[in-house]
Amino acid sequence: MKQWIERLAPLGVEFSLDHFGKGFSSFAAIRELKAHYLKVDGSYTRDLEVEGGNAFFLQAVTDIAQGLELTVIAESVESAASWERLESIGVDGGRGYWLAGLSDISD
Repeated sequence: MKQWIERLAPLGVEFSLDHFGKGFSSFAAIRELKAHYLKVDGSYTRDLEVEGGNAFFLQAVTDIAQGLELTVIAESVESAASWERLESIGVDGGRGYWLAGLSDISD
């Protein structure tokens, strides 16, 4: 993947690491791959207002990723309270039902 990023990034192609925090993702991968976006797994953002440990993890990940010039995106933002907490942590953006609810398929 690193070779693809190095070859395509100069052409304007941007890459993200999805579901960070799940499985085998690591901070070494963030540093080495030189992706543009870091999408934090939704398991850390759901019910964020009641899960204090998740907020600590998200703050640490956000600080490190932004220090490496990555844009941090939170997945599965499903409530106003979670979004407000994510904003206070300093994430750059988010995806989820709260931010863009379902739309009619006929639209």
